[in-house]
Amino acid sequence: MSPNNWLARFARGVRPDRNPVRRASDKLETYLIAGSIAATAAAAPFIVPAVAGASHAAAVRSQVAERTTRHELGATLLQKAADGGDGYSSATQVLARADWRAPDGAIRSGVVTAPGGAARGSVVPVWTDAQGHLTGPPLDAGQIAGQSDLAGAAAAGGLVILLLSEGVVVRRVLERRRLRAWDTDWAVTEPRWTRRRQRG
Repeated sequence: MSPNNWLARFARGVRPDRNPVRRASDKLETYLIAGSIAATAAAAPFIVPAVAGASHAAAVRSQVAERTTRHELGATLLQKAADGGDGYSSATQVLARADWRAPDGAIRSGVVTAPGGAARGSVVPVWTDAQGHLTGPPLDAGQIAGQSDLAGAAAAGGLVILLLSEGVVVRRVLERRRLRAWDTDWAVTEPRWTRRRQRG
């Protein structure tokens, strides 16, 4: 079946018309789902940028805070860094022990990343907090943009999930109403149908 034929059958099944077989709950379901789709489509251009903007602002605030509390220092390797690479690629970053002087003057030591094969006594850059504990560098522009894009995508995905969930809930609630109505109708119709069958 071609996509056009499928869409045509779907449209015939949900559109409001004068079909005497179509129940009021069918029309109500169509109106509710169509309204939800329209509301989501109208809200998405506002919600997604708003969420992305809020994420961007929060990331910028984190960047400012990190720039005031994190410090780039030089750490001196206490051992020769293991050789990096595999003979076909350039040297890679490896782990090696080093020490460094914290912003408060204390000497700290630990494991840092260094170029493969770096000699003992080489100085490599590290980032620390005010107490000299190792940490990462402040957020850069690319990371901020990535967080903003991710938040926007998550907001768009959340709207889609909300729309699908609402459709499922509407269908289940109305289906229960249909079943109850069918039971009520059958309770009235079944005795008449049974008598007619017995007479025949």
